[in-house]
Amino acid sequence: MLEFDIRLMIFTAIVFLFLIALLNKILYKPVIAFMDKREASIKEDEKNATRNDDDINAYIVKSNEIIINAKNEANKIKQDTLNDAKEKALKELDNKKVNLEEDYSNFISDLNKQKEEFKDSLLSKLPEFKDSLNDKFAKI
Repeated sequence: MLEFDIRLMIFTAIVFLFLIALLNKILYKPVIAFMDKREASIKEDEKNATRNDDDINAYIVKSNEIIINAKNEANKIKQDTLNDAKEKALKELDNKKVNLEEDYSNFISDLNKQKEEFKDSLLSKLPEFKDSLNDKFAKI
């Protein structure tokens, strides 16, 4: 039958407690400390990732604002350039119109002058034409 030896049981209990204390000191505490450190690191990384995500979103908003402002400024510059070009074209058109009107009035005055000179020339030669015509009719 089975016999129980008290000394052996006490010795086994002491060895068991010593082994638990030794494992606790050498194995369990460092593993638990490593796991706690790892968990804290993961939480810190999550917090940093969230902060980075917020920063990225803020940068995206800023970059979109910059792009919108640049587009608005480019449109304003384009519109100003178009307006300046239209103004310049209108001024040139007005100058051309004034020059053409001046040339036309000079042409008309020259034409009227030539008309008057031709009329005066014809009137001065009218008696000669009459005499020439009368001579021609007389010959016929």
